[in-house]
Amino acid sequence: MSAAVPKQGEPTGRQDGNDGHVDDLPAARILVLSGRTRADARSYLTNRLLITPNDRAASAVRGAAAGGKSLAGWAEELLHGAGWSPASVVAQLDGLRRAHGPDLAGGAAEATVNTLGAAVRELLRAGLGQADEVVERLLAADDLAARTKALARVTLRYRELLSVDRLVDPAEALWLAAQLGTAPVPVLVAGYPRVGVAELAFLDALAAAGSVFVLPAGFVASEDAAAALSARGWVIEDRMTEDRA
Repeated sequence: MSAAVPKQGEPTGRQDGNDGHVDDLPAARILVLSGRTRADARSYLTNRLLITPNDRAASAVRGAAAGGKSLAGWAEELLHGAGWSPASVVAQLDGLRRAHGPDLAGGAAEATVNTLGAAVRELLRAGLGQADEVVERLLAADDLAARTKALARVTLRYRELLSVDRLVDPAEALWLAAQLGTAPVPVLVAGYPRVGVAELAFLDALAAAGSVFVLPAGFVASEDAAAALSARGWVIEDRMTEDRA
């Protein structure tokens, strides 16, 4: 799938006389599905904040040693600036013990707090609690097992307990950071082999017009990301299809 957007290196505004890149970024936010992710990403560096999973990926995109800012690291910075802190391991364990109360009843005898924590964090990563109407439908669903509903209630209670002290479980940090109302900026996101729904929500909230996200083509995870971002108004460029044409 592709759309009519400026091609790599194609002018969209006033040219920069030094390196041939443009100063005016395109209005669209673009997801590029590429078989040459490093080369394609490098062509979009100008005037964009580079976001990569680690320093090694940042260096690969820039073609020289460079430090990197990750989506998770960016979210942590924004949360810190807004007065939030990541919950320590001790705070997480305490919150889980206080949250499960009678909700898990006999289940608490079967599972350790660590096992409970793993299940809770999976729900947090999936976005439980981000929309009240979704929570209400979930807990009211007749076909949902009572044990699953109990786990959902524990997760919601756990979030509440942490938030009293302005703490956030790292599994929910991206979701919370996406809701801070931070002014979006043009970004280039590259070096990620795949991303989850929390990363996509955060990116969609923080990426301004002209932003570019490069993912490897030919993978189900990339196609899923493309479908999700397309629904949010991103333009999808399938470079593999263009190269074969």
